[in-house]
Amino acid sequence: MEIIPGIYQIKTPLKDNPLGYVNTYLIEGTDGWVLIDTGWNDEEAFEAFSHHLKEIGLDFKDINLIIVTHIHPDHFGMAYRLKQLSGADLALHEVEKDIIDLSDMWSGDIMNNMQEWMRSNGVPDDHFNEFDDTFKGTISDVFNTVPDRALKHGEIIHTGHFDLQIIWTPGHSPGHICLYEPTKKLLFSGDHILPMITPNISIHANVDSNPLGDYLQSLKLLEDIDMDLGLPAHEDIFTDLPKRIEQLLAHHEERKREIIEKIQGEAKNAYDISSLITWMEGQITWDELGPIDRRIAVTESLAHLEALRVEEKIERIQEGALTFYKAI
Repeated sequence: MEIIPGIYQIKTPLKDNPLGYVNTYLIEGTDGWVLIDTGWNDEEAFEAFSHHLKEIGLDFKDINLIIVTHIHPDHFGMAYRLKQLSGADLALHEVEKDIIDLSDMWSGDIMNNMQEWMRSNGVPDDHFNEFDDTFKGTISDVFNTVPDRALKHGEIIHTGHFDLQIIWTPGHSPGHICLYEPTKKLLFSGDHILPMITPNISIHANVDSNPLGDYLQSLKLLEDIDMDLGLPAHEDIFTDLPKRIEQLLAHHEERKREIIEKIQGEAKNAYDISSLITWMEGQITWDELGPIDRRIAVTESLAHLEALRVEEKIERIQEGALTFYKAI
């Protein structure tokens, strides 16, 4: 779909995923085209991308720069393949590049460490196998691909037709970026702002951070952006940025309130807390979630718990190998 002259949206399918597809974007430049995000690394996604590229009248060699909003496999997965076919430079935020450069941290005992951490937060053993197989199958797509450029917040990429300002928006991923084109008032929002669903904000093993706190601050960073069209990585184009930011902020405040309510007077682990709160705006019950979705729900709950701990509204209690949380 042509968004405006010189900017196209290509939907690449996400097999067996309720999101359906990833929106990738092609932006015309005087020395070649810029691609934002690449899609999942499988044959269905590759064939769809190739087909739409030809429909536009382009070849892989017409792409001279690939920008990835963050290193999750549905955005970064085909980066190596498309880089090899096009000869394009690959760029992403310096924080994401550092994660790839330190990819040896993902080797060795990472799976055991993650399992022990999840157990310490109450996750039963029968929730591990399916998730771990998926994790092993996708992580190599990321860490076998070496970026050429590290982008910085505030940097502007000049294509000759458009100016793309890099906005660092950590939360969904530590080095997630949005890109803003001020003349046309376009915001390529990646997974930071989606028009309908709330992006996954999770915390993981061996990470000393407050991703939800980062995310909420990143949302506020965009409040004054003058935007006509929001171009997200999933779902459809949106137009009312202030309203969507307000909705997202309200959602997370409600989630934090709900969590505090469940741990008044009694300490609970993250798994039990997750089973007591609502999901998908109350549309999905805990019992309807599969093992993988329950584990994701736990990591989302942990992100909210850490934010509440930083705000000094709850305390974290360690009892042997188990971790519990209680409202102050």
